[in-house]
Amino acid sequence: MVTLVGTWLWILIGAGAALRCSAVPPGVDATDFEATVEDTLDCQPDTDDDAEQCLHGLRWAPSRFQIRWKPRQGSTVYADITFPSPRPVGFAEVDQVHCRWYAVKDAEGHAVPAPAYLVVHESGSSMQVGRLIASSLPSYGVHGVLIELPGYGARRSPALDRDNLPAIFRQAIADVRRARDALRAIPEMRAVGLQGTSLGGFVATMAGALDNGFACHVLLLCGGDLYGILSQGQKDAAKVMEKLRATGATEEQLRSGLREIEPLRIAHRLSPQRTWLFGATWDEVVPIEHVRRLADRIALPSDHRIELPANHYSGIIYLPSVLSNMARWINEPRAVPSK
Repeated sequence: MVTLVGTWLWILIGAGAALRCSAVPPGVDATDFEATVEDTLDCQPDTDDDAEQCLHGLRWAPSRFQIRWKPRQGSTVYADITFPSPRPVGFAEVDQVHCRWYAVKDAEGHAVPAPAYLVVHESGSSMQVGRLIASSLPSYGVHGVLIELPGYGARRSPALDRDNLPAIFRQAIADVRRARDALRAIPEMRAVGLQGTSLGGFVATMAGALDNGFACHVLLLCGGDLYGILSQGQKDAAKVMEKLRATGATEEQLRSGLREIEPLRIAHRLSPQRTWLFGATWDEVVPIEHVRRLADRIALPSDHRIELPANHYSGIIYLPSVLSNMARWINEPRAVPSK
């Protein structure tokens, strides 16, 4: 469907205070809206020592932060949402998180109350599939919000320290989790689910596993055992491994680095009843056996494991069905905010 990861960098990378973000009335100029929101992160210790060691590098101290959203005129994007990253890396353009809100609207163009999905995009620089998913969700009665990961969209920066890969990956996970609280503060958004594709699927797996703060999780074309995926996967996965080896890192160093961000270490923390995983049976980038390993680690029931007869790219033809199911799942009684 999409590329797994473009570079080594992109492999590694609650209800808050009241916020009345009503749609801008006709004839009124667009205005910035601001409010103070509080992190609801509640990353409890894990009884598994290895999982707890992994979580130790992902937690951050919850705090209050400012959220702003600005209506966008003459665009399919209803509003731009911004807030500070909870794990800044030292560059202003990277440390300000940007999200694009595609809204469910009434006949007058006002956003209406509806559930929402936070969409974590693939590795392509244009975020084409992520944008397609987020912009298509309103047709199914669900708000779509695309989050731009560090180094993408408005968060591109030539000053970004591309050698500090673990820090960038931790930032991406933290940004996704904080985004949940930012969205939950907007009255028009009811339950907030999490959806990630390919690269976004790996990030979403880790972010969702922190504390199950999202109403549900829909993961596409991602799996477990990153070193195995890059070593055995073809096409984009093979290209990534080629670049990694070109850095002069030993195989043991590569294994160790990838282990820092291995989804299998904490995926068991995701709720099996509120998680769905899509794989592609002919995928040469993320082989289906790696998708199954992740499904097993989460302990997903059989009807939450969907294997499409496609490869990593042709699976796009199933997107309407995926979107329809996403809308159904987030509207089920079990898909309610946990906090």
